[in-house]
Amino acid sequence: MNKKLKVVLIALVAIILTLVSFVGIYVKKNEFYENIINGYSLGKNLKGSREITLTVDNSTKEVKYDENGNVVTDDTTNSTVEESEKEDSEEAKYTTVNEPVNSEDVLTKDNYKMSKDIIIKRLNTLNITEYDVRLNEESGNILVELPENSTTDETVSYLNQIGSFEIVDSEDKTVLLDNKNIKIAQVAYNTTNTGTVVYLTIEFDKDGTKKLEEISSKYIATTDDEGNTVEKKVTIRMEDEDLFSTYFGETLKNGQMQLTVGSATSDSSKINEYLKSAASVSMLLNSGKMPIKYNINNEQFVKSIINSDNVNVLIYLTIAILVISFIVLVIKYKKYGALGIISSIISVDLLLLLIRYTNVNVSLESFVAFIVLVIINAIIIANIVKNIKHEQNKEEISKTIQNGLLKSVDLIIISLIIAVVFSFMSISGVANVGLAMFWGIVTIVISHVVFLRTMLLSSND
Repeated sequence: MNKKLKVVLIALVAIILTLVSFVGIYVKKNEFYENIINGYSLGKNLKGSREITLTVDNSTKEVKYDENGNVVTDDTTNSTVEESEKEDSEEAKYTTVNEPVNSEDVLTKDNYKMSKDIIIKRLNTLNITEYDVRLNEESGNILVELPENSTTDETVSYLNQIGSFEIVDSEDKTVLLDNKNIKIAQVAYNTTNTGTVVYLTIEFDKDGTKKLEEISSKYIATTDDEGNTVEKKVTIRMEDEDLFSTYFGETLKNGQMQLTVGSATSDSSKINEYLKSAASVSMLLNSGKMPIKYNINNEQFVKSIINSDNVNVLIYLTIAILVISFIVLVIKYKKYGALGIISSIISVDLLLLLIRYTNVNVSLESFVAFIVLVIINAIIIANIVKNIKHEQNKEEISKTIQNGLLKSVDLIIISLIIAVVFSFMSISGVANVGLAMFWGIVTIVISHVVFLRTMLLSSND
C-alpha cells in the first residue's frame, strides 16, 4: 500500500470515529430512527439525584397458631375443598395473633449496619458507581442517594427487597434449605436446536450440599402398589412467594441446583429479558438476606448543583485547552505536530465511546481528568516527534519514535497508577476522575503507538 495513502486512510478513520462518537449511528426501528450508541451516564452533580428514605417497617401481620403452638399457613388450612367442614370445626383451636413484621430482637444496630452493607453490595453489583448510603443507627432508617437516570426506578425497586430464598416441603411448608447455605448464584444459558434456555445456577456450601443431596433423594416421583405415580414435591420460594413446585429427577451430589428461567426461545428480546430476570435474582441472593424489613417511605429529586450554562463553560474550557495544545504542536513541530493532532482526535473519539460503555459517570470531577489528559497527550506527542528530522529514513524515524515512547513511559506508568488508585476510592467523584484518566491514557497510548507511529513512518517518503 502507498505510504501516503496510509495517512489518508487514518485521517478518514479519524473523521468516521468523530462522526460516530459525536453524532452516533442511527438505524430504523418501528418507522423511527434510533441512535444505537449508548448515551453518557451523567453524575449527580450534573443531572441531579434522587434521595430515597428507607424506614423500618413498624406494621404488624396476622399469625395463626394451632393448639400445639405451631404456625398455621393458608396452605395447610385450605388444602382441599372436602376438608372445609373439618377446618370450620377446628377453627376455634387456632389462635390468631398480631405480631410485628420486625420483632424487637432483630431491631439492633448490628442488623441496621448489615442492612446498609447489603444495600451497598446490591448497588455495586448493579454497577452503580456514584451513590451515597447513610444510616441512622438509632432509628435504623437508611437514606440512599442515587444519580437520576433511566435505570433509577429499577434500582430503587431492589433496595428494600428482603432477598429471601427457601426450598420448602410443598405439603407442610417445612423449610428444607434457605439463604444461609447459598455459596454463590450465577446466570448461565445453553443454546440447542429448540432455542436458548436461561438458567439460574445456585451453588451451596458444604452443609447445603449435604442437605441438597438428602432433599433431592427424598423428594422424587415414585410408584405405589397400585401403579399410580406419587410425587413428593418441594416448593421454591422467593420473597415469601411461591415460584413453583417440583420434584427431583436425580440425586444432586455436587451442591449445585439449576433453575430454568422462562422457556427455550430464539427471540433475542425474550432471551435478554430472561437473562435480566435471572441476573436480578442472582444479585439479591449474592448480596445476602436483609435481616430487617424496610419500607420505601419517601423519594425526592435533588436538582443539580450547577446549571446547564456552567456545564457549557466547562465543556468550552476543555475544548479550548485541547485546541490550544493542537495549535502549539503545529507551530512547534509543523507536519509532525499535525499528524499528532490526527492521532489525538482518534484517541478523543475512542475515549468518548469507551466512557459510554464502561462505569464512568461524566461529572464535574471528570472535567479535571479530561484537562489532565490533554496535557499528558501533548507531552507524549512532543516526546515522540520533537527529534524527528526531515532527512531521516524509516529506520531512523522508528528508532526516534521508540526513544520518545520510552521517554514517556514514566509519565504513563505514574498516571496509570494514580488512575487505578483513584478508581478504587470510595468517594464517587474521585473514582470518576480515576476511571476517566485510566481509559484516557489507554486510548492515548493505543492511538499513538498504532496510528501516529504509522503516519510518522510514512511522513518522509
